[in-house]
Amino acid sequence: MNTEALALLKPGADSGTLSPDAWRSLNSAALACGDYATALATLPPLAKDEALGVAFDSIETNTLVAALAGSTDASRLAALWSGLSRAQRRIEGVVAAYARRAAALGQPLAGMSEIEAALRRQWSESLVLAYGELGPAEANARLRQAEGWLGAQPNSAALLLTLGRLCNQCGRGKAREYLERGLAIDATAPMWEAFADCCNGLEDSATAQRAYRNALRAARGEPVESLPALVRAALDTRASVIEERSEHGVPRLVLPGR
Repeated sequence: MNTEALALLKPGADSGTLSPDAWRSLNSAALACGDYATALATLPPLAKDEALGVAFDSIETNTLVAALAGSTDASRLAALWSGLSRAQRRIEGVVAAYARRAAALGQPLAGMSEIEAALRRQWSESLVLAYGELGPAEANARLRQAEGWLGAQPNSAALLLTLGRLCNQCGRGKAREYLERGLAIDATAPMWEAFADCCNGLEDSATAQRAYRNALRAARGEPVESLPALVRAALDTRASVIEERSEHGVPRLVLPGR
């Protein structure tokens, strides 16, 4: 059905005669068929559709994320990224999609650089998670960078999970410390799974198995099993001062939660 809709609507797109509803249908059909060039071409006319309002933001993000994730080689990915507007390159989901795909195509430094630049502008839990999901390449460098963020973000569950994952990859002993603290803040399924991986690496198979079971329970929304040996680190609740930058790149300081 999507293939048929794509074939039916593309001539109208080429001639610019599609109605607003037809442009939306073309976008959906193109994404479903993996025709990312056509999906991207629908964004300018969709941006003019006043009826969409803020819904356009979601359409734009989904389209850009899909196109980046679908890039088949590093040169095409770089060309697509460089062709995006400055505002598009600052959308968190788009930055994360670019970084993940760049790393998968053998360009981890490019992805790391974009996430680091975005985090210098404004802290983002989702981008910190993505930073830990770029595969094994440059894991030690990412670990050093992530440890540098800990002073300003001591209670970031995403950062603690990323630190734990990177320590697991690098064979560093601090993984358990980071993940125990992370569990004390936000005991999610990914946190339990990373903690279980850490315990496996430490040859603590009994705790690892219980932690894996907790990961499954947490994913299902079920109560988790308590682990007596788990150290609940005291939380540092002091406010951290974070640097943000204006649209002109001028630094400004704000407190978290403002």
